[in-house]
Amino acid sequence: MEWKKRDSFNTVREVFLRNVGAKSYEEVKGWFTKDYHIKGLEEAAKLILTFKDKRVTIVGDYDCDGQASTSILYMLLKSLSFNGLHIRIPHRFSEGYGISEKIVEEIPEGLVITVDNGIAQLAPITKAKEKGLTVIVLDHHLPVEADGRKILPKTDVCVDPKAKEESADFSGYCAAGIAYKLAELMTDDKVLLDKFLSLAAIATIADVMELREENFVFVRKYISFLGNDKKSGFMTAGLEALVSKLGLRRQRVTAHDIAFAIAPCLNAASRMSDTGAENGIRLLTYEGDPVKARQLADSLIETNKARKEAKNSAVAIAEEIIENENLQTTVPIVIYSGDIAQGIVGIVAGHLAEKYHVPSIVLTDSPDGLLTGSARSVEGYNVKEQLDHLAEFLEAYGGHTGAAGLSLKKENLKPFTDKIHEISKGFKFSNPTELYYDIEATAEEIPGLLDAVSGYKPYGEGNAEIVFMIKGFPIARNAYGKAAQFMGADERSLKIFSDMSEAVMFGIDDEKKELVRDKIINAQRLPRLDIVGKLTVNCFKDRVTRQVDMLDFKIA
Repeated sequence: MEWKKRDSFNTVREVFLRNVGAKSYEEVKGWFTKDYHIKGLEEAAKLILTFKDKRVTIVGDYDCDGQASTSILYMLLKSLSFNGLHIRIPHRFSEGYGISEKIVEEIPEGLVITVDNGIAQLAPITKAKEKGLTVIVLDHHLPVEADGRKILPKTDVCVDPKAKEESADFSGYCAAGIAYKLAELMTDDKVLLDKFLSLAAIATIADVMELREENFVFVRKYISFLGNDKKSGFMTAGLEALVSKLGLRRQRVTAHDIAFAIAPCLNAASRMSDTGAENGIRLLTYEGDPVKARQLADSLIETNKARKEAKNSAVAIAEEIIENENLQTTVPIVIYSGDIAQGIVGIVAGHLAEKYHVPSIVLTDSPDGLLTGSARSVEGYNVKEQLDHLAEFLEAYGGHTGAAGLSLKKENLKPFTDKIHEISKGFKFSNPTELYYDIEATAEEIPGLLDAVSGYKPYGEGNAEIVFMIKGFPIARNAYGKAAQFMGADERSLKIFSDMSEAVMFGIDDEKKELVRDKIINAQRLPRLDIVGKLTVNCFKDRVTRQVDMLDFKIA
């Protein structure tokens, strides 16, 4: 793999400012005091208050962001003594995404608030208005487009910074972020707002929103709350139980920890059951007996374990299809298998996109006789935009640049696949044989650089972790005489020991394993390494260790 320096920046601060698109650090500090506005929220707040003694139905979504945003609205209105609150989450497998005409038929009267959906559900919302319902849409997805023109639903109030250009000071919120902004207008209860901020932060990470502007503020504040032993009351009893069970009530928590611990437990609830999202909302909104809270948390954690097993099985099926049909270089990869569980298709598509470096679409059977699936993309390919060109083959679809959901008739699978391959010709993607780094450093500089890196967290989408090229990393034998060791059942993980810090790598190939055995494990004289990787701190029990997460390494 060829290593290349990304640009001329040489300090952690310079790279951070480039990543988040800020001109100066003063601009970033201003994010924490800026009063961000979203047009339509004040109108929505006033309209909602007129329904305090009437029926209000919150129609949410089944993913982590949908659960979090629904929970914020429910707890907000409950705290304001609304009497007729109802929650309706579409059943993931039997009903699909978003408010539907079936759901509209169930609602006899009053106010309907769609959150994390609604912007593209034109027909159901039209039906709701014809029925005499009042409708507010709070969404962050892209709208339906026809002939280059955006078509918005006919609502009483529509709030969607992505659909309505220049309607917000910042347009990158997830639905829970928008719900939090609404809550700021409707209550001054600081304890309650902290609980809502925690949910907004988790959803921001789970929905892979860019960590810039107020999203950066949400997540940084929540992480600081988690790392403060004296801070309490900023999560509901249910969320506190889940976070504690997952071991995240500690210092040095990262956005990555949240993405791979909290979010999967909430998402698994709906992936493994048609109505499972209700369990996630039950936990997020629970305020009561700690024992009951822990039981709710345990149930979600067990469900996530089952989800992991289903994912491993589904990935094996998908990779076998790809190998048998030589789909590795098709753009996008499109596979169908009725043996893949419906709730797992998005995870599998994400795995394939990451492994093969191309956008991927995974489809399976649904109870209504259609094929249903998810798409996951890579940098440079707008999957929602591509689906806009293929609407004639689809029964329903929706999403954004990096991810989308879709359904189609089985007889349309081949024409859909042929057409998307045709219109995707010529797309250029990043070359996986090239590895870019940001800053060159020596091993001796690692401690100081780690301190600098920690000052600009959280890292994630829109604020990528800084990649270093470390020259002359010294290897040293540990107390047991080992210079390196392979880990995991398949020995595909590697740890290299040093007096300065440990260096680890996951998913190493056979060539790298042979290099380690020959030049490090069995070497009489230990070499130095040149490493491209990220600097992190590994916390295990009471032991804190500096660590280099290697992306690649060579003998110096």
